[in-house]
Amino acid sequence: MIMMFILIWSLLINLSSAFALEMTRKEFCDTQALSKNEFSKAILKIEGRTPHPALLQTIIRLIEDFNIPGPFIIHFTDYVGPKKVWSLKLSTSHHIYFSKNAPDLLLGIELEKIEQEVCAPGSRGDKTFTISYTNTVIEQFLRNVATKESLATTLKKRTGWELRSSPGEKNYDDEQEFRTEELVTLIKQLMDIPQEIFKKMKIKKLTRWRYGAPLPEPDASAIYFVNEEKIIFSDAALMDQEKDVYGEGTILHEMGHAFWYGQSEQFQDKFSSISWSKNNGRWEKLASGSSGFISEYSMKSPEEDFAEHFSGYIHHPERLRSSAPKKNEFLEKHAFTDVSYFTTVAENAKIKIDSPTPDTKPPWLEKDFISSYRLDVKARNDQSKISDIYFEVNKAQDDLSGIAPALITLTHTQNKNYKIFIQTTPQKRPDGSFGLIASIISDPKKLAPGNYRLGTLPLSDMAGNTQYYESTGIPEVFIDGFMSLEDPSKQDIDVAKIRIDPLPPIDGYPGLKVTLPIPYEENFKSVHLNWEFPTLEGKTVHVCTLSRSFPCLATERIGDQVVIHNYFHKQYPSSIVKLASLTINRKATEKTAEDQENITIPVNTPHLESSINTGKDYFDLIDLEVNQMKLKAVAKENKEGGTQNIEISIPLTNANAGKYYIMTTIRSPTGKSILDVVNEDGVNSGFVLDEGGTKYLRFIVPFKKNPEDGIYMIESFRIKTEYPRHKNLPLDQNQLSEKKIKLIERGIKRSFTIKDEKFTDLN
Repeated sequence: MIMMFILIWSLLINLSSAFALEMTRKEFCDTQALSKNEFSKAILKIEGRTPHPALLQTIIRLIEDFNIPGPFIIHFTDYVGPKKVWSLKLSTSHHIYFSKNAPDLLLGIELEKIEQEVCAPGSRGDKTFTISYTNTVIEQFLRNVATKESLATTLKKRTGWELRSSPGEKNYDDEQEFRTEELVTLIKQLMDIPQEIFKKMKIKKLTRWRYGAPLPEPDASAIYFVNEEKIIFSDAALMDQEKDVYGEGTILHEMGHAFWYGQSEQFQDKFSSISWSKNNGRWEKLASGSSGFISEYSMKSPEEDFAEHFSGYIHHPERLRSSAPKKNEFLEKHAFTDVSYFTTVAENAKIKIDSPTPDTKPPWLEKDFISSYRLDVKARNDQSKISDIYFEVNKAQDDLSGIAPALITLTHTQNKNYKIFIQTTPQKRPDGSFGLIASIISDPKKLAPGNYRLGTLPLSDMAGNTQYYESTGIPEVFIDGFMSLEDPSKQDIDVAKIRIDPLPPIDGYPGLKVTLPIPYEENFKSVHLNWEFPTLEGKTVHVCTLSRSFPCLATERIGDQVVIHNYFHKQYPSSIVKLASLTINRKATEKTAEDQENITIPVNTPHLESSINTGKDYFDLIDLEVNQMKLKAVAKENKEGGTQNIEISIPLTNANAGKYYIMTTIRSPTGKSILDVVNEDGVNSGFVLDEGGTKYLRFIVPFKKNPEDGIYMIESFRIKTEYPRHKNLPLDQNQLSEKKIKLIERGIKRSFTIKDEKFTDLN
């Protein structure tokens, strides 16, 4: 969430209270009388153009707050680009560089306006106001200038929270230190939380679970422990960029739990009564409880309901106002008093929505789910154990864009690893309603016999609005299969007996041999080895499918120890790597059920560390010069059935580093995401042009017929550098070469307007 309320009088709203710069009128105006050399003894020299004094005061405040060692030479350069702040540490001084457009993000222009208003002769009053800079400059400053130690120290000092358990305490060996990027992300979230909210959160400790290790609740990505007032985060919360943007939503969700337990029972009951009713001391969803929820997970309990909507109030405000207006109103009145949030498509970016009828209402069923569905399972009269499955939902309605396909599951009641996925197709009926229909055949070689339960129906429209219908009360159905429900036998792995030995490099690819002290068995499916890269503050994983024909498995006979060969990309910098955890997946057979076993490696295991030597000291990744992006309207028929397209041209940096995968996110006038993937080897291929020695990536984003009228924002790009894979080597599943560029964090606005199916105002 990027807050764009840049400068706000604290009498109205106080954002970023932990890290913003608060000044009285006198303090602000008195900065005009100071010379550059009087700001701090830590600054040796300021080079380049003269910035506004309040900007320097902010820099000094950050340096002091985060105990960053000097002395400093501050450079204000003429460089214009996505990089706003960078640094160079020498033995005698610490150089900090600001781009030419960084002061714009730091509101040099706005500061001058305020100066004219509050410092003019005759101006009265001594009101305190808050200068709250856009998060991107603060983020880049902290990431490029601050150290992990200074970030952790300041975070603990400002919040009073511990960031790891003490030696000897419960779970100490299961935890590790937060990475620099993760500490910056935590600080970013605190910048978005008002002081009144922060004070009411019951938190004493935030901890980072070890790389690759599952939490005590395996399906969870983070957990709030009420009695300990503690939050623990896993990889899934902080490193899974597919699931969330650097874990921001998950962090806020868990802080929502902490805030919930800091409230009175009256507060909790009042919120719960919006979608729940208390029956014999237990909360149950109201009959209309399928509406008014921001996510399926929020329907789990009143506590999860609140945590999801607390996170949504900050992280997805437009979606919350659309899907759960009553809960949005409650949070605005009773929690975030007089504080409103916006994303890049609303008032922050000063976007005016021209469409008179935006599709913001989710679809609905005319009756409840149990009255609208049909599920027929017919076993064939032979020995095949195959069943024909027919599923149908009737009387679905939508006001504008129409019903979208839906995916629903049938899950075994005894073992959730046995599932049947039902992909439905929408059909419009003569009366204007929609049906969702699917007809499939079961695969008994992947199923165990038993009762299967229908899951929640996610009913969505083509604009992305979703309403969830639970399957409570729908009878289970019997489906046959050949697989077993018996748990497989397991042998405990003695971590002390795991061995790691170097392998001779092949074609420049460094390798390691891992020997596990367990016998190879016929039901083994795969082993996932999770590796830490401490020098890169990242992780990567090897996935070895245990087929003796696959080159990663060196074991020759059933019963022998499992020996796995791992090779790493030669594009990596030379580094120490450490085995952090491993997961053994066993496949379902007629004798035993499918199973997964997770083994976490303790902290003090130096025998499971090794080095890989590639001869490189840096990791060269493809990047985009998004500040030089060009947009062009292209009218031609496309795969979406429309005729309107946007052509995007962006200079490529390090274009020869490897192949690319780029996902573009465009935000529609009503806040919906439009995604487009460009892959050098994919169907949606862009092409690279060489113009005057600069390489440009050019690709087209297609739009559907009759797109919404209004302003569209190009929001972000997610880039993955795809390095060549050696056809005969089991290389790691590279998770280190991905980055996400959020334009508004870099102070870049790229947008276009659609009016009556025509593109205008390409900025």
